[in-house]
Amino acid sequence: MTGSGAEQGRYRHRLRSSMQTTQHGSASGSAAPRPISNSLTGETHAPLVLPFDRPRPPVQSYRGDTIHVEIAPDLALKLRSLARQQRVSMFMLLLAAYQLLLFRYSGQSDLRVGVPVAGRRQAELASLIGCFVNTLVLRADVTDDISFADLLEQAKEEVISGLAHQDIPFDRLVDALKPARSGGHNPLFQVKFNYMAAPRGFTAVDGLRADARIIDLAGSHFDLALDIVDGAKGMTVSLNYATDLFDAATVERIGLQLVDFLQQIADGIDRPLADFCDRSIRRKPDVKCNAVHVIPPATDLSQSPAVRS
Repeated sequence: MTGSGAEQGRYRHRLRSSMQTTQHGSASGSAAPRPISNSLTGETHAPLVLPFDRPRPPVQSYRGDTIHVEIAPDLALKLRSLARQQRVSMFMLLLAAYQLLLFRYSGQSDLRVGVPVAGRRQAELASLIGCFVNTLVLRADVTDDISFADLLEQAKEEVISGLAHQDIPFDRLVDALKPARSGGHNPLFQVKFNYMAAPRGFTAVDGLRADARIIDLAGSHFDLALDIVDGAKGMTVSLNYATDLFDAATVERIGLQLVDFLQQIADGIDRPLADFCDRSIRRKPDVKCNAVHVIPPATDLSQSPAVRS
């Protein structure tokens, strides 16, 4: 391609606009996007109710903080082996574990998690500089009596289905589904998940190494956002959270519970979800393992107490 930088920029903008018009309808929005996954249609989806320390405010402040938890190398090895055995990616396995965590803390069966995708499937975008990240909304239908193996298979199918529709911009998805809008929470989903394998170095430059780290955000765009970096020395879990809703101690407890669930998953995935225990109960052999502390779904979020262990 020849011409000035400005001309190249205009060409790239026209290319991107043309592709979006072809895939999602006219630029004016008169044409509807191609069919979306049936899993997101249907009844109104209630916001996720986690163990909040405070009622949800009517308008988000976007203030937030981040805590970190480590997954030990031996547990990481077991999880990678389990993923291979089940013919799933680590992303799928960890997503299912996150869904288990959300289910056991919220008591809600209809879960929706937002995940970022690179948005560079088209060859024309491969060499362009810029951010083309899009957001998928992945749903899980969870009950106490299904096994983690069932949940994992469901997560696998939902990821495959979601990737088939990854070119639909998130804002057009919101326009098509027309969810109830509120200044207090994001539409369609309130929690995010992302998984990244840490780079192992650069083969083109002998001896050069690289580290991948999740930079702590100054705020939070979601109620809870889980990022996991898979490295040679285990995995690092980062939980970014809205300080409007959570205290740090609550999120630290959630992070430790996630790691404990991962250990239980590595020990066996065929038992029902009801048999996956709260870590505080697992430390008490005389107490029967059943449900984690669960907050019943509430229409009035101001009545939702914080979980205390």
